[in-house]
Amino acid sequence: MRKRCHIFLAVLVFVTLTGISALADSPYFVVKGDLHCHSDFSHDSDVPIDHVVRESKLAGYDFIAITDHNTTRHMEVDHSIEGLLVIPGYEYTTSLVHINIFGLREIPRKTAVYSKQDVDEYLNMLRRRGALFQLNHPNDPEYYSRFGYDLDVHFLEIYNGVWREDDYKTLRDWHELLVQGRRLVATGGTDAHRNHTKRGVYNNVFVTELSEEAILEALLAGRSFVTTSPDGPEIFMSVGDVLMGGTAIYEEGQQVHIEIRNIKPETIIRVYSNRGLEWENTLPADEVRTYSLEMNTAGKKFIRVELWSDAETIIAYTNPIYIEHQ
Repeated sequence: MRKRCHIFLAVLVFVTLTGISALADSPYFVVKGDLHCHSDFSHDSDVPIDHVVRESKLAGYDFIAITDHNTTRHMEVDHSIEGLLVIPGYEYTTSLVHINIFGLREIPRKTAVYSKQDVDEYLNMLRRRGALFQLNHPNDPEYYSRFGYDLDVHFLEIYNGVWREDDYKTLRDWHELLVQGRRLVATGGTDAHRNHTKRGVYNNVFVTELSEEAILEALLAGRSFVTTSPDGPEIFMSVGDVLMGGTAIYEEGQQVHIEIRNIKPETIIRVYSNRGLEWENTLPADEVRTYSLEMNTAGKKFIRVELWSDAETIIAYTNPIYIEHQ
């Protein structure tokens, strides 16, 4: 076991858990969703929207955002079914940048953009109407953001479809943005255009109810983590009453509590702060367990967690808890 931090207490609890339940003494429970997928309302998909919905339920989602390219036609009716909430979404697709837009059902089309000023003016107009924005696959070899991260967005899609080097670069870039003080919420999306049954990106969101408003509010607050399976792992992180995404006021002796349920053998656990990798541990090769960790917050501006199945394959990442030193 390799340790980068000496002020911690780690405990392995030999139990097997299934499913995510409500947090103790908390109004929150966790729902799983895909924030980026397409139907035949997009020019590059031939899957009817009712198939997308049914297959998404089979894939283990509680909600999805159907984000068809530059159209609102798929928003004209509510496509939700029992057991699956469909959130209206819109992928603003141009040669310069791809951005998902949430929170609106009426979105004027504007695809002829030639500069960052054009994009900023369009987004600012939508922002005044209450829109939320996600920067999609910013380092994709073909569909990358020509403006890098120099856009006023709320969410950053780190994992897009299949984990590749460009996603890993986005993960590294996101960490550096956090170090610089920028609070971008980390998300993920499958970007599914065809087979919607086999999916590998799940946004786990802490909500008080299963509704569009509650999900978007929780995402905006950063109360979420991303996994590659609907079966976990399940990550809970708090400082007192403050959950991931929130800000805790630093006090001497303060600890962040991290609990990971339904974690598989040989999982690599990494805890990062603004100082870099604080702590790393590879679990032994035996039964599924719950892993608990207490870490002192002294000197840290944020704390976040990544889980890897091996050196190349990420299986989960959390949004940070922020620590404010007064």
